[in-house]
Amino acid sequence: PDFEAPSDADTNNMYQITGRVSDGSLNATKSFTVTVTNDTADDETSTGMDGTYLGAGPIQSATICIEVTAGTCNGASLTTTTAQDGTFSLTVSTDTNGVLRGEGGFDPVTNLQLDDGFGFATGQPVTDQNFAVTPLSSIMNDYNSEDFNTLKEKLGLSTEYMVRYNNPFASLGVAAQNKAAVVNTQVFILMDVLNSIHTFTDDNAAKKLAEAIFNRSSGETSLGDTTFIKNLLANLDNNFSPSSDQLVSLSAGISAYMQKVYASDSSTHSHFAKSGVSE
Repeated sequence: PDFEAPSDADTNNMYQITGRVSDGSLNATKSFTVTVTNDTADDETSTGMDGTYLGAGPIQSATICIEVTAGTCNGASLTTTTAQDGTFSLTVSTDTNGVLRGEGGFDPVTNLQLDDGFGFATGQPVTDQNFAVTPLSSIMNDYNSEDFNTLKEKLGLSTEYMVRYNNPFASLGVAAQNKAAVVNTQVFILMDVLNSIHTFTDDNAAKKLAEAIFNRSSGETSLGDTTFIKNLLANLDNNFSPSSDQLVSLSAGISAYMQKVYASDSSTHSHFAKSGVSE
């Protein structure tokens, strides 16, 4: 019997056994209790996946999990909750792998509530250093790509910026971090806007946004570029077919707002995000 998975009736690793003997005419019985003890050699060791969950700043009270069903924390057995500053520590086995996802929670600066179905993820979470789960890491995960260099090139980000490890709001006085924070907030807003104007069936907003970024052929890197936004909406999927007037209005309004986003402090980003997804 396996100590870690007892199969006795009350699962306490104490097995009641009765022995019976007979010579054909006489018989006897004797009851025994066999106690199974633990062999520590096969015990699982645990460790922590430590990181920060960020939208346009820290997200508090979000559920963090290792996915068992793609795109959701439903059914996940390994879960935890983020603190006010977005930090979390998820206890896992040393051999745990998979996609780490966050969903729900709220922005403590603006009290913007995030739906359980809206969240961010990262592939290949690690246990040996802190990492960041952000809109940027999410579009890479949902696009199923590890080509971070091309992503940074297409968005005009520094090659030194580490999408999976850097908190983009940690050092806004540094130009590379400042740029990353702006792009991260823009991606946050765009993902929510796409989900607001269209119901996806086969794909999702993060994947479609990543496709548009990776497939842009010009040297333009701004997410506020009107042509980029128009192409994104025009090629969203076969079930999204706005009229010409709607496409022009959406492209103009979204691109204009994207161009307004700037980085002065994390609180400013939170307010840009709330206005962007609300208005």
